[in-house]
Amino acid sequence: MKRTIATPAEDSGPNDNRKRQDADSAAAGQQALKDASAIPYGAPRPDAVIQDLALPSQLRTVEQATDTLESVQQARNQAAIHLLQAWLGDASGYDEHAWPIVKKALEQNRLSSRTLFRE
Repeated sequence: MKRTIATPAEDSGPNDNRKRQDADSAAAGQQALKDASAIPYGAPRPDAVIQDLALPSQLRTVEQATDTLESVQQARNQAAIHLLQAWLGDASGYDEHAWPIVKKALEQNRLSSRTLFRE
């Protein structure tokens, strides 16, 4: 008696969609790697909230460079201050609702008998 093994056709059936998804995912991953390698080391992320100010390509004196760097740092500081003020001004009540849940989860299954937070 001769045994035959049923095999799905190469390009038909329910495996088509999976193969297409795998190929699309692989292509997207390769593109992401190419995009990431094109960003120089230390450069700000493209999706960063705080945008760096563009520095002039040629500064003539040390004072000009220092003034420019100080103005960039002041802009970053101001953006951070605005972000913190927005967080502090949040009156949605989310923190008051979420904190007890987070605290309980952190306290569960601890190896130490001491608590993380004092009441």
